[in-house]
Amino acid sequence: MISIVDTDALVGLFDKNDALHRRSKRLINSLAEENIDTALLPTTLGEFVTLATIKMGRMQTQNATNELIHSNVIHLEMTTELTQDAIGLYLSQKSKEESLFDCYNMIAARKNLVECILSFDKGYTKNGFVLAEEFVKIVKS
Repeated sequence: MISIVDTDALVGLFDKNDALHRRSKRLINSLAEENIDTALLPTTLGEFVTLATIKMGRMQTQNATNELIHSNVIHLEMTTELTQDAIGLYLSQKSKEESLFDCYNMIAARKNLVECILSFDKGYTKNGFVLAEEFVKIVKS
């Protein structure tokens, strides 16, 4: 089983001062306990580095990036098809809350048969995806 991680969960995981820090740590541990792998897109990594540098500083972000690159995270590849499909999905969104980065994750989740999205962003559920917190509850029951 596979989850795909979004930037909010990554920032929460690495920024001890983030409001989602405890939930992110608990959730990533729960996924590991249930043998659910985590995938990462380069677009998510880029968004994470940009936001985390602002929030945590360059050195802490570089350390987090290095940790991610050398972890068991599955690194997904970007393709022209993925980009085109993500842009198409983005253009169909009705809320400013669903970014192009989110659409990359949604398309990658569909193409890679991902079970859930490691995020706390409710925009994913509006688009028919299951968030990791809910998926873990289902798997554990």
